[in-house]
Amino acid sequence: MDNNSATNAMKHEMLDRLEYTAELAGLQVTALSALDHVGDSGDYDLQDQLATLHEVVLELRAAVKRSKSVVPWVQFGGQKPK
Repeated sequence: MDNNSATNAMKHEMLDRLEYTAELAGLQVTALSALDHVGDSGDYDLQDQLATLHEVVLELRAAVKRSKSVVPWVQFGGQKPK
């Protein structure tokens, strides 16, 4: 594997990790949203922040997806692995 291929492999690894992080963040935002609707703790006091967090997670997922389509898969003959 040449230097460019190794670098691209590392980029894909980092993008995979970001994708996983975005997935976890989405789950955490969902859990926080559920907590915001429980009890007398100031119900719905996080609505604006939750909307922003939800949008940020969606934007991160979209950016990762676009990034993955840009970085070449040269180590797999130019094809995404199955």
